[in-house]
Parts: sequence; C-alpha cells; structure tokens
Amino acid sequence: RVDSFHSWKGEASGGTIETMFSMGDLDLGKDIRDPFLLNPKGSYTNEQKKLSSDVSKISKEKDLNAWSGPFVMAGANTRVVRRSEALLTELQKSYGNNFTYQEHAFHTSWFKALLSTLGLGLLGLTLITPLRKIIRSFLRKPGEGPSLEVQENGWFECKYLVESEDGQKSLYRMFGKGDPGYKLTAQFASESALCLLNEKDKLPGGQEYGGVLTTASGIGETLIFRLRNSGIGFEKIW
Repeated sequence: RVDSFHSWKGEASGGTIETMFSMGDLDLGKDIRDPFLLNPKGSYTNEQKKLSSDVSKISKEKDLNAWSGPFVMAGANTRVVRRSEALLTELQKSYGNNFTYQEHAFHTSWFKALLSTLGLGLLGLTLITPLRKIIRSFLRKPGEGPSLEVQENGWFECKYLVESEDGQKSLYRMFGKGDPGYKLTAQFASESALCLLNEKDKLPGGQEYGGVLTTASGIGETLIFRLRNSGIGFEKIW
C-alpha cells in the first residue's frame, strides 16, 4: 500500500483553470468517481476498490506527525497510478498483490487542514453550479500563467508512506523547486519527451510497446534518472 502526502507553493495556469471549469459543462456521470476508471477490465479486486476511494476527510497521520486532507489533484493522479500498476503487471513488473494507492494533502496542523478542505469544498461547489460562469470571467485565461517570480519561488514536496505485505513501513520523499503547476510541469513533460526521443532502448516495454500508456509504464526509471539530473530530488527518509 502507498499513501502520498502533497504540499506545494504555486499558482494554476489559465489552461488548468479552464479545464477545471469546463468539466462542469460535461456530462461525466458516475464514472468520474470510479477509482479504477482508467484500469483495464478485470485488473483489480473488490478489496482493492474498497480501499481506493478518494480521500474526503481530515485525518491525523501519526507516522508523519502531521494532518492530512483531500488533495485537489487526487481525482486525476490516483487513476493514472492505478493504470500504471495494471499495465506493469501485464509486463510482469507488478507493484505487489492487492496494491492500493491514495493521495492526500499534507498539513502541519488541524486548522490548516480544515481551511484547505473548506476551500476545496467551496471550489467543488462552484464548479457544479452556475456560479462557475461568473467566477470564471475573473480568472486567468488559457495561455496565461503565473509571473516569473511565482514560477521561480514555488516548490513541491511529496511524501510517500509505503506499507509492504508484511506490515513494514517506509517513508520516501520527492521534491523540487519551482512552481509545480507551471514551471515544473513543463520540466517533467520535457524530460519525458527526451526519454522517448533519446533513450528508446531503455523503455520498460521496449521500442515496440505502445498504447495508452503512463509515465511509469511507458518511460519508467529512465525518467527518474533524468529528473534527478535536472534538479528533482528523490530520497528515503526512513
């Protein structure tokens, strides 16, 4: 089992904002809430599905001496991670039996977790009501982004609490400097493209492997190597 806890400083681009607000105009139905929406059929168990619902409450995290709450990007990220695991299982590179993954926002206090959760709830309410059309006009448009100062002074940190099948726990950390929603997104995309262009022989499934892949299943550790060399940190805490 892996639980990730995210903290960051940065601002959303106009394109990201447009995507969020446009979702309110789509008839996505109940499928959007399916934690295994992107998984191939038959690639998960009922037990995994029961343990993989999106986080919706504030919790005390004793292992981290911190608090957690809902994370704004979890609805997208978690589905991609679960698809990665399913595709890697097909390549005989499974993350483990009954692998589960959830994402949380990381907070240093209960009060900060409460404020963040209330803000996220307000955002969700806005996106599903006519208010979104009014508020949208005051926000960034596609093609607009944070200032250079915001991009340079931003940062992100992800802590990964990993529990193995025998109950042993480990904590890992991934971190970087720069606005995660803009500058670092461009960095990650660029490094991914360079992997596909220059290091085809190192891809997990080989050069002939294709389809609707993820970074983990389509690029793998080659991307981690490039990210390390470009300033993204990966380390084991304990």
